[in-house]
Amino acid sequence: MSEDPFNDWLNTCEAAARAGGEQLRAWRGRFETREKGVCDLVTDADIASQNAIRDVIASRFPDHAFVGEEQAAEATSPRADQFAWIVDPLDGTTNYVHGYPNYAVSVAIARGQEILAGVIYDPLRDECFSAAAGRGARCNGELIRVSTTATLADSLVGVSLPARVERRSPDLVDFVEIVQICQAVRRSGSAPLTTRIARIPSFAAADAVTRA
Repeated sequence: MSEDPFNDWLNTCEAAARAGGEQLRAWRGRFETREKGVCDLVTDADIASQNAIRDVIASRFPDHAFVGEEQAAEATSPRADQFAWIVDPLDGTTNYVHGYPNYAVSVAIARGQEILAGVIYDPLRDECFSAAAGRGARCNGELIRVSTTATLADSLVGVSLPARVERRSPDLVDFVEIVQICQAVRRSGSAPLTTRIARIPSFAAADAVTRA
């Protein structure tokens, strides 16, 4: 490892995310799908991606905790002072299942409540978005930044909604409210990639706002 832990963490985030992305590409068209909740899917590809990510991280940081989207609910939570890798091996599973080309792998490292570094990898476009505390954000090594749009009325807004949205859901109420005061709304089905709209040339002045 180098003398710069942030560099090591970012390199590991990217290597792990790319390994997960390789599995997603490999499993296209030959996976089985199951429901882990109402309208909430999981596939063989999710599991294969998470296992690949875990292997990369464990080979470099064997003493760190691992928190994966698809791990058992009874898994032990990391201690407050412990480094923990937080992973979503396939964000946009419904898109993936239906062949809609918009999904991503997310890998981050945290300690306590502080996110130290993270990567979002789009395996179809081979775009790797990375960021570390105090070091800005990049896409494939190129520095990126938020748009200069200052008001919601002039903004193109990216939103994310839960897998199942009830008629009176607070998320749906917020959605209706934001539609009325912004320029336009887009929902991509993969929250990590929602901010891509701010990088599309025709939307260069747009804001991308994601809701966790």
